[in-house]
Amino acid sequence: MKRTILYALIVMLSLQCKNSSKQDFTIESSCFPYVITGKNGAYLSWTTMMENGEDCLMIGHYNGDVVTQETTVACGTDWFVNWADTPELAFFKSGKYITHWLEKTSPDTYDYNVTVAIGDLGAAKPDTIFTLHNDGVPAEHGFVSYTPIDDKIMAVWLDGRNTKSLEVSGAMSLRSCLINDEGQISERTEVDDRVCDCCQTDLTLHYGMPYLVYRGRDGEEIRGNIMRWYEEGAWSEPYIMDTSPWKIAGCPVNGPSISSFGGQVYTTWFTQANGYPEVNVSRWNEEEKAFSDSQPVSDSLSIGRMDMLAFHNHLYVSYISTEENQASVMLNEYDLNFTLLRKILVCPIDPSRGSGCPKILMADDNLSTVFTENGEYEPEIRFQKINL
Repeated sequence: MKRTILYALIVMLSLQCKNSSKQDFTIESSCFPYVITGKNGAYLSWTTMMENGEDCLMIGHYNGDVVTQETTVACGTDWFVNWADTPELAFFKSGKYITHWLEKTSPDTYDYNVTVAIGDLGAAKPDTIFTLHNDGVPAEHGFVSYTPIDDKIMAVWLDGRNTKSLEVSGAMSLRSCLINDEGQISERTEVDDRVCDCCQTDLTLHYGMPYLVYRGRDGEEIRGNIMRWYEEGAWSEPYIMDTSPWKIAGCPVNGPSISSFGGQVYTTWFTQANGYPEVNVSRWNEEEKAFSDSQPVSDSLSIGRMDMLAFHNHLYVSYISTEENQASVMLNEYDLNFTLLRKILVCPIDPSRGSGCPKILMADDNLSTVFTENGEYEPEIRFQKINL
């Protein structure tokens, strides 16, 4: 997405977050963050827009107050910067990071590659840069998710190579591979040959196995949310998360999220199967190999854009609620028995695509949401702390 398109998405609105907040921290001239929470705090990736017209992919460590170890991974003028398809981040057991950006391959809007970088925080440049997929087709590739597995990283992505071919179905496919910290790729796999075109994917690690969620798509345009897991070099059969089928002739750009903690796997997903938009949350029953305890996260309408974090014996689910013509970032807190403890109004938010998808992070026992705020002249990333 070109800079003029990005700015066109930004409404000239300044939002002050006061509900359930302690203080906030911002990154100016930046947008569309992705975050991961670990034992040593939170790490994030984001895009910063430079005065010379370049977009720069940044990563850093957030300790609950400031961002440190800020690293410029790469910069370019031919990137596809998109509110829904953000550069994700993960770390190898060796300590090296892996992240990526989307790089245009032709004048067509949706022709771009996933360019992956591996390196060390604080280094002047990455050790390794390469293209994730090996098809060489000028088509859409993106919506990448990562999770560590042993000393490698599992990567999954949406792959449009078949959309440009007359010999196959022409549908978007979902693919995966394993990557080591030197950029060597193994176990390339087609996970699903027909999926929704632009809904986010997500991964978590549960008992050493990657668990994957994404939005599928069958021949009758039923676009249900699906979970699989990766065991002994192969992906499981698909398990449908939705309680009701949703038939829609277009992509809702609202992919599911997954998290695991304390021997449990939790998922959240968006649907409009019952005629109105809603976000649901569910728990995976390992013994029965089925989802249980599914419930809506909100009594009001929602536009989705969910995130999920299971941490410190609690489960947190964020989403954008729309009630009385006001969009707000909401956060639900559950215990690990799946009992709702409280609903938190975090902050008003502009519901346009320029706000991206709010994320949840935990740093130094500080719970926060982070999202793109549409400033008066240019966007900024806002960290909003939540009272625990």
